[in-house]
Amino acid sequence: MNENDIITQIAGMADEDGVTVEDLINSIKTDRGAKKRSDAVTKDVEEFRKIFPDVTPEEIPDEVWRSVADGVPLAAAYALHICVSGNKRTAADRVNADNARRSAPAGKDADAEESYTSEQVEDMSPEAVKKNFKGIIKSLRGWKI
Repeated sequence: MNENDIITQIAGMADEDGVTVEDLINSIKTDRGAKKRSDAVTKDVEEFRKIFPDVTPEEIPDEVWRSVADGVPLAAAYALHICVSGNKRTAADRVNADNARRSAPAGKDADAEESYTSEQVEDMSPEAVKKNFKGIIKSLRGWKI
C-alpha cells in the first residue's frame, strides 16, 4: 500500500464519518499521543513496583504526587522524598543528641533504683529479687567478690 492509497483510504473514512481529513488525522495523532502517555505511565508504575515493592499508593505522600504531576518519574520522586525525610530525621537526631549532652543530669528521682548489699539480696524473696532486679544489677558493680 503506497502513500496515495493510504490518503484515499483516510479520505473515505472521513467521508463515512462526516468529518474532515484533518480532523481524522488529528484524532489519530491524539490517540497515538494518549497511547504513548499511557504506556509511559504503565512503565513508570512497573519501575516503581520493582524498586519499592512494599509501598502502596496510599503511603505515597502528596508532595510526591505533585512532583509526578510536574513530570518527575514516580520512582525518582519517591526516592527523593525518602532522602529528604532521612536527612530531616538525621538532623533531628543530631539536635536531640546535642540537647541531651547539654541538659542537666537527671535528678535522684529519675534514678529511683536503690543500691543493695549482697546480704540484703540474699535475704530477699524471689519476688523481691524480680521486683528489684535492675537495682540489684547496678549494685553488683560496688560489691567486692
